[in-house]
Amino acid sequence: MGRAPVVAGSVLFLGGGVWTYLLLPEPFGTRFWSAVALTVLGLVILLGGVAARLIRARRRWVRPLASLPLLGAVALVLLTAAIAVDARVLVFRGPPPRPTAEEWQEDLDYLAERMVAVHPNLDGMVPRARFDSVVAATRAAIPTATEEARLMALFRVVALPNDAHTLPSIFLPAFDLHLLPLQAYAFDDGPYVVRAGRAYRDAVGSRVIAVAGVPIGQLYDAFAPYISAENEYGRLDRWTGFPFADWLAAQGLGGTDRAVVTLERPDGTRYDLTVRTIGLLPFGYWTYAHRVAPTSSPAVSNDRRVAFWYEYDASTESLYFDFNQSRFEWGGDSLGTVLASIGEFLDTHPCERFIVDLRNNGGGDLAAAVAVADFIAGDERLDRRGHLFVLIGRRTFSAGAVGAALLRNTTSAILLGEPTGQGPVFYAGPEIVTLPNSGLPIAISTRQTVGTLSDPPGDRVEPDVAVAYMHDDYFAGRDPVREAALRYEAPSLATAEVDSAALAGYAGRYRYSTHQVAEITLDGARLRLRVDDFLPVSVARLRTTLYPTSENTFVAGVPGLRVTFAARGTVVSAMVLQWDEAERMAVRLPDGHRYPLELLREGAIVEGAAAILRDSSYYASAVPGFEANINGLGYRYLREGRADDAITVFRLNVALFPASANTYDSLGEGYLVLGDTAQALASYRQALALAPDSRNARDVLARLESAP
Repeated sequence: MGRAPVVAGSVLFLGGGVWTYLLLPEPFGTRFWSAVALTVLGLVILLGGVAARLIRARRRWVRPLASLPLLGAVALVLLTAAIAVDARVLVFRGPPPRPTAEEWQEDLDYLAERMVAVHPNLDGMVPRARFDSVVAATRAAIPTATEEARLMALFRVVALPNDAHTLPSIFLPAFDLHLLPLQAYAFDDGPYVVRAGRAYRDAVGSRVIAVAGVPIGQLYDAFAPYISAENEYGRLDRWTGFPFADWLAAQGLGGTDRAVVTLERPDGTRYDLTVRTIGLLPFGYWTYAHRVAPTSSPAVSNDRRVAFWYEYDASTESLYFDFNQSRFEWGGDSLGTVLASIGEFLDTHPCERFIVDLRNNGGGDLAAAVAVADFIAGDERLDRRGHLFVLIGRRTFSAGAVGAALLRNTTSAILLGEPTGQGPVFYAGPEIVTLPNSGLPIAISTRQTVGTLSDPPGDRVEPDVAVAYMHDDYFAGRDPVREAALRYEAPSLATAEVDSAALAGYAGRYRYSTHQVAEITLDGARLRLRVDDFLPVSVARLRTTLYPTSENTFVAGVPGLRVTFAARGTVVSAMVLQWDEAERMAVRLPDGHRYPLELLREGAIVEGAAAILRDSSYYASAVPGFEANINGLGYRYLREGRADDAITVFRLNVALFPASANTYDSLGEGYLVLGDTAQALASYRQALALAPDSRNARDVLARLESAP
């Protein structure tokens, strides 16, 4: 008898698990949820059977162990019930809050206050008068609005700056949103369903005509102001084809449980499909967490099966590198290992074309993007004009967009596809603000990232070759962007002959900005331009070859950049860099001149720190990411055993950013390494005073203060 539940539970659990796995590519629907229920039921019976056998065990000391599988079974039942009824109970540890109208107004006021206080440039992204006007109108509408309308009104306020990193953290379970298990992609010839839950899989391949009777274009225009995005391509990416059912309900276009979608089959017939909504957690699993192999173009498919991989096509001697996540480690894969493997592969194989695909790179670690650019730049096997290609699109975002700009500005890459969903200069580092009554988490950007020297930087990285992407391409398994890279032939450059003595006269260092130098070097018969800011991890870089069009005018390998040298008599005194319509003059520097950050990099720590402090307001405010970069430099010196130099650098950071708890925390760590406990205590106390929630400062202080 005791074995029957164990056997039955095992069979149900394994059978349900296999059934669920087989249904995963297109989940949802009666069969899918039945498979999930069978899996859970089988596991509960199995745990109960194990507990029963333990209770009947001959050895008494074994019997108390029965409580473990029993507790596991109870916990599994409760967890399943919570997720099935309302997953928010797991977040709030009880019934989810139901704010009154007055409490929603308090949440709105708190949100507006925190956006003004936290965001580093809110006024620069949305006029304060407009921001205040929308907040006031939203506040006035709350008392008579539905719950869905109140929530969507908050989304509208958050989206006002058009900052893609300032947005509701909707894939956290605090939200109770309802979504459609359909995904559409806006191809160049219209929106088509590319993925659907099992119950609606016949809709795949159909064109989307309307939702709730509203034409899809009109619906998109109405929904666009609720999406935090910086250009239309980023907005298309974040709009999966259908807005939240909650938003539809807020507009009076139906309820939150279902929506009527009008579709057009490939044969031209139109029909209405009633689609039942799903909860946020399963939708998030389906779209983000669930890893599936690409079934067609990487521009559309969920490719989170791997973060970075490469393949070689011997027929075209082309090497394709898919760089999907700006990470050094992902799922057991190492970016460094993959790049090293590519390098070894190139030692024994010809490479006529090297193709880097960034179309699904949604960001991550900027340093990973730098590592890829550094790997390619200057390697003549890869970095050759007309042989290096970068594929970009609407899902190229954040660190991915910076990677695209880096490769454009530091290599001979030709960019193909469509514009990126975000430009290389953006606000990020979001702080999660939890609204006091509803408990909803909102991400608000805290710092600026400058990932390009292009002037002006723009809100996107444009392709050099725009490639249309039609729905027929996707459903036929064609990738027109990759095909365009294989067909591309670089046009010849019309260049002028310049005397070698004149070229040598242009070589030298020029003042690009207070912390950046533009250096011209002569490499054989070619001039090379390099802009450096001397930061440990720099993403605002420029490395390019200059091609003469006249005696003193050159075009760069970077599209849109022209350089003209100016002379006083026989001495070259300056150069003018012209990015399309924008100009910047860089004056020639005297021989031996060194920038403060350059002194730090060369090891003249005290001298460099003193020079930075003399111009502290500039470095603290005008150099993006300066605090993090200096902090990183200090830790590098700690790792190298140069504690005194690290202390100097950490003290410099404290002087520049006295309101930052992190600078004091790092200084305290430096003093600990140096063995100065008294100074470490003082630093950690200041860090805790500035950030009372700092667990690290609190733990270190407790350890130091309790030491004999």
